Amino acid sequence: MIDPRQLTVDIAGTVIAGLLPWVLWLLLFLWAWERPEAARRAGFGRRTFWLLLPVAALASLANTPLLDWSGSVLAMNAGGALLPLILAAVLLYHAAPSNGRTLVAGYFLTAAALSGALFLCLFLPLGGFSSGSSLLSVLGAPAVPGGAANWLFVALVVLWPLLAASSTWTSTDPAQRQQGVQLAGLTGLTGLGILLTFYTSQAVPNEGIISTFPAYLIAPLLVGLLAGVLAWPLFGLSQGAGMSIAYAASTVGVLVGADVLREPPLYNGAPAILSIGGAGIADLVYLTGLLAVGAAFLVIWVQLRGHPEEWGHSAVTEPRGARELWRRAVRMHAQGRYREAIQSADAATHEAGEQLHRLGLAPAEETIGTWAEFGPAWLEPDRRNLAHLASVGSDDPQDSARGILAARLFLDRAGTALRSRFAPLPRRCLAFSIDLAVLTVPALAVWALLIHDSSDVVSLLTGLPFGVAVFGYLGFGFLYFLIGDALWGSSVGKQLLGLRVKDRALGAPGLIPAFLRSAPKLVPLALIGEGGAVALALLLSPSASPLEPLGPVLGFATGLLLLVATVVGVFLVGLVSVLTILATPERQRIGDLWAGTWVMGRAPATRAESVPPPVSVPSG
Repeated sequence: MIDPRQLTVDIAGTVIAGLLPWVLWLLLFLWAWERPEAARRAGFGRRTFWLLLPVAALASLANTPLLDWSGSVLAMNAGGALLPLILAAVLLYHAAPSNGRTLVAGYFLTAAALSGALFLCLFLPLGGFSSGSSLLSVLGAPAVPGGAANWLFVALVVLWPLLAASSTWTSTDPAQRQQGVQLAGLTGLTGLGILLTFYTSQAVPNEGIISTFPAYLIAPLLVGLLAGVLAWPLFGLSQGAGMSIAYAASTVGVLVGADVLREPPLYNGAPAILSIGGAGIADLVYLTGLLAVGAAFLVIWVQLRGHPEEWGHSAVTEPRGARELWRRAVRMHAQGRYREAIQSADAATHEAGEQLHRLGLAPAEETIGTWAEFGPAWLEPDRRNLAHLASVGSDDPQDSARGILAARLFLDRAGTALRSRFAPLPRRCLAFSIDLAVLTVPALAVWALLIHDSSDVVSLLTGLPFGVAVFGYLGFGFLYFLIGDALWGSSVGKQLLGLRVKDRALGAPGLIPAFLRSAPKLVPLALIGEGGAVALALLLSPSASPLEPLGPVLGFATGLLLLVATVVGVFLVGLVSVLTILATPERQRIGDLWAGTWVMGRAPATRAESVPPPVSVPSG
């Protein structure tokens, strides 16, 4: 008999888990659109918002196998676990401008040590791991801490932050003592998240780690509220930093409380792929961070309502391209903020001139008129007039409109010159094709070997080895692009064709931009890894397919149809990238637009080689 109350709770939980990430992200995004400077100071600028949901949704396609444990394979989902951990470290780093690196290193080392101690406390093999005996089982708690074991478990969580930070409290340096307080507070909030998550979740064989609605809301909401309240009085950081603290503490707390402490009992079950954060953006690891940010934001918004300038300082840098500054000028003009519109238009032209100078296309704007060589004779005087208006200030809407129109003309001229430095489209397509071949050819060999050794396609496709091979292709393919872009700005294909990925300072992009620009590549990888692998199985073993009673020909035809669908899908994804590159003035695909990166061709030439001839204006 159906229990109406339980059914209602289940439906509500499903709807909330599905819609809540998108609703929270949209509300935060609207706030950031309305108050971009406050959002940036709080550490939640444009890149962070792309990472929080759109990129995380794409990265959820990738599960990277890590190790084998008792016949099961432990993996990590890129969107549900890897990205939240990276984002937690980045947000913490920028939340504490004076000691961000030290705080992040100390925090993650302390959290790792605490999780290790709790793990040993729960699963220390006394009579062999398979016997199920552990330190806590000796104290009377074989599954969930209780009695004396309960106090030991809680004591570890409570005392560990104090022990970890105690060495700094005897220091005579106030900065070191403050670091100790920050480390203890962060670890304490994380410990609270661990306790609440552990007691509200359970490991269910053949299903995974389960936490029901509304129990899973308790930990992130409480941690987020406390982080927002304590950001200034306890941590000595700006109120806006409470959002970063909430995200890091809740994410690491649920990762330890659910995956680290709850997952090991599943290892002795039937062989399976046990993925940390495997549900992607629907996973508890991902969802709690977003929930905690929402709770912290609510507290901070109440505290600082009407005072967005007090959100505090953040060292988060955003790609401020010339066209982004120009679009900001348009928004300022539409809002009647004409002085700021003129200043932003002037900043856009200055940034465009700096880009030309960095690429060897023009001299420095401060020494010689950059624009004199890029257009008609009146272009440089107009540039100087715009700079003068920006320096003296003007609230005249006509001056603002003229400045915006002049800046657009300057940017169009600069874009024409800059395009000579961006990688040509055919070479970019060829480079990606080479990279795809580097990744796919070995995967095809592994898939073919597994297919050859199997006599039943159904058991093959549902079996652990083939699933690991497909997940491995997606996960390692994503890491291939991510690591190559982050460290070297290149890959095998780009290296062969002389291409480099650069940020706007012409350096290597770094980890977060690389994550942003690599995420869309998971779509073709997923099409090949899932559609292509199944198609290959049906093509190579049509007689062993589930369609065998209908004849091998039909099995082969199904495989061929699926292969064609995979190729068409990859082609359509590539076509979207090509059209985006052709439509954008800086030759950027979607990932480049998110990350603020360029794909450069040859190295900058000398100015004499590259400066285009001036455009003459007909007389009369």
